[in-house]
Amino acid sequence: MSMNGNGPRKRPPPAQQRDTIKPWLDGKQPTLKIADVYYVISTKWLKQWKAYVSFDEETTTPAAADEVGRDAAAEGAGEQPRKPPNSIDNSVLLKDPGFKSKGNEPVIKTKAIEGVDFILIPQKPWAYLYKWYAT
Repeated sequence: MSMNGNGPRKRPPPAQQRDTIKPWLDGKQPTLKIADVYYVISTKWLKQWKAYVSFDEETTTPAAADEVGRDAAAEGAGEQPRKPPNSIDNSVLLKDPGFKSKGNEPVIKTKAIEGVDFILIPQKPWAYLYKWYAT
């Protein structure tokens, strides 16, 4: 798990993360409106997260969300437990990944394409991902 100044970061099990975020990414939540706040997230990082949480599996019931049991069974079967992605990293999208050290604002590369290089996610799922995976 990631470390911050207060010790290991607490994250819910992968299935719970998936079930929390999936409705927002599957378009089952309200669409973008004027004055809504959306966040940019790299599709490269998101792909790693989706693999970790088995995003394409069906959502789970509380009884089926026992990731500890699932990971223990996987280990017993000789499979490697899934590894969480590193901290959210959007630096691949920036013209100057070192912008902070120079006192500048971030600027997205002009050739970055929405849906290919990044997606926009609403504030609520971003808040969860940020809580779980910020540096």
